[in-house]
Amino acid sequence: MKWDMMDFFFPMRHFLSECLQHHILPLWCPYVFLGNPFYADPQSGLWYLVDVMIAATVGYNIYTVQAEFIFHLLLAAFGFYKLMCTLRLPEKSAAVVAALFPLTGFFVAHASHPAFIVSLAWMPLTFHLFIRGMEEKRISKFLLSGLTLSLCLTGGYVAFAVLSGYALLAIYIYFQYKHRKDTGYFLQTTLYSFLALIVTVALSSAYLFSLLEALPSLKRAEGLSVAVVNVNSFSPQSLLTLLLPFAGDAHHAFFETDVTMRNIYMGFLLFPLLLIGVLWGNRKRNLALFAIGLFCLSIALGKYLPVREWLYYTVPFMKLFRHPAIFRVFTISSFLLIAADGLGILFQSDSLKQKKILILTLLGELLVIIAVAAVALRHTGMSFSFPDFVSVQSVSDFNHQGSLSSHILVQAIIQGIMIALSLAVFSIVKRKKLALFVAAFWLLDMLIATQMNVPGTVISTVPASEFNKKCNQLPKGFPVPGNAAIETYNQYGGKALEPLVYNASMLRKEPCSDGFNPFYLKQFANFSNSPLANKTLKHSMAFVSDDLKPLSQLEEDLKSGTVDSNSLYTDQAIPATVAGNVISKVSVQTFEPGNVVVETETDKPAFLTLLQSNYPGWSAAIDGLAAPIMTTNYTFMTIALPRGKHQVSFVFSPPHFYSVAGLQLFSYVAMGFALILLRRRERVN
Repeated sequence: MKWDMMDFFFPMRHFLSECLQHHILPLWCPYVFLGNPFYADPQSGLWYLVDVMIAATVGYNIYTVQAEFIFHLLLAAFGFYKLMCTLRLPEKSAAVVAALFPLTGFFVAHASHPAFIVSLAWMPLTFHLFIRGMEEKRISKFLLSGLTLSLCLTGGYVAFAVLSGYALLAIYIYFQYKHRKDTGYFLQTTLYSFLALIVTVALSSAYLFSLLEALPSLKRAEGLSVAVVNVNSFSPQSLLTLLLPFAGDAHHAFFETDVTMRNIYMGFLLFPLLLIGVLWGNRKRNLALFAIGLFCLSIALGKYLPVREWLYYTVPFMKLFRHPAIFRVFTISSFLLIAADGLGILFQSDSLKQKKILILTLLGELLVIIAVAAVALRHTGMSFSFPDFVSVQSVSDFNHQGSLSSHILVQAIIQGIMIALSLAVFSIVKRKKLALFVAAFWLLDMLIATQMNVPGTVISTVPASEFNKKCNQLPKGFPVPGNAAIETYNQYGGKALEPLVYNASMLRKEPCSDGFNPFYLKQFANFSNSPLANKTLKHSMAFVSDDLKPLSQLEEDLKSGTVDSNSLYTDQAIPATVAGNVISKVSVQTFEPGNVVVETETDKPAFLTLLQSNYPGWSAAIDGLAAPIMTTNYTFMTIALPRGKHQVSFVFSPPHFYSVAGLQLFSYVAMGFALILLRRRERVN
């Protein structure tokens, strides 16, 4: 695996696993941004049932990360199959398209974004269960839809949970309109829908409470500008991947967006099956799906169209997330549903008209590919070679060194051969067997496209076994950090931890003032952007000082040049100051997540500072007696220290944590009993 999967997901899950395996609640992560409330991070995995089960049992390593990724791909295929069956699509075509769903461009491009994959694993099941509930008026379906939506929320990307909520509201309105003359239906399904919402909130209660509690302290909670929201739009140039997905792997500015945001491939057989689905399938439903797909594509285009900006200003929660390109997954889903209907028609019918549409559309695609290849050939000539698609290194080198034109030509040749071969087969095969061959070619095409693209966006050139050996050499447990100054730029793991680039400090168990995570505190941002940062971080984790002044004096001291590494500033009441030249000894004895013990010895009263961000839930004690904590230099914890030898402990225990955690756990237990009882009652009925 590579990129965010290794830089973010793996260190976070490894930390979660280390804590649980050592019987420590992972409430606080001390290793990035000099301390963060891990339990409140929406992507920590602490509140996602699947991650907790893995972390608490087998633990996380590179192999369990890969296994979890594959599990969610299979779950996405299963959920999409169930959704298609609920929409009354033929089972054969539903099975084929379900197998294709995890091979589409969105999954291939975003394999490095596990939160996206988790969301897409649970969303189809949520829609399937909610639709079944609205159709059958069965409370168990509504409760299960609440369960799957909570899993989508706690384990996935929050934007998809928000979008799922809007989609479920649209489904609810559709069914209420359909049964608008049935008052009993309205009352019953409204009650059940409300219960589903309660289940979602209850099963996500600790997650939601922790996040809402943290929002006032978060930099991200200030909201994003339109320009930031439109970062990573799906550019019009990226539509090239509708026919030539390997072109999107080229490291080229032509696409004007990140390589993970380009791929929208659904197979070259999508277009004829779309036509067949619209012309001979459930036209009303398929035209509605086509309109939804185009609308979502217009949102995905982000800065290139005003639609995403309109949503930003008019629809709640649309200011909180970036990456308009993620909306293309709804385009992919809508178009696949229509194409599944088209494939089902081929299975059920042997009309010559449908065969003609199939062949003519493929001929048109072939002509387009030839035209694009001709343009690319003019820029490249014949000075290009095919990468070895069996070797990850070969394709990786080609992606970095090959031009966009060479990518287009490689894909065009392969795609041209595939389409020409399919045309030859479709022309001679009997119409009764046409659907079977169409399904086979569609699957083959998607497998080839995936094999071509995974070295670019999924697989690292470093073998899993080699990375696992590196991880086995890392510190176990939570060792006390050394006396060296805090590392200020620890993003790069270097050769020692390839392919991991960022957040290496979480694996090396070394506190760092840097990190790769959008979840960080405003107060830490204020510190890191201040002139105090370079001076304060010359210390190790804990230090003693006698220089504590009002924050209002900082600017004056900066002008006079009296600020040094021992300077502390606070906007709180300052205890009685002491004379300078304190002689001190400081030794960190315990350094666990949320539990730090420091032994000190000073010849006079002073101030002890722990370079961890002060966040609601921290408490301090000197020799077992509570000591008030001051916030200094915008973010750190400082206490007044009496002279002599002392043991100082800092403990993080956020208020209400155990209450909301118990509520979420109780909700899972209650949900299990409720489903068992409902299942028995349904069997009796």
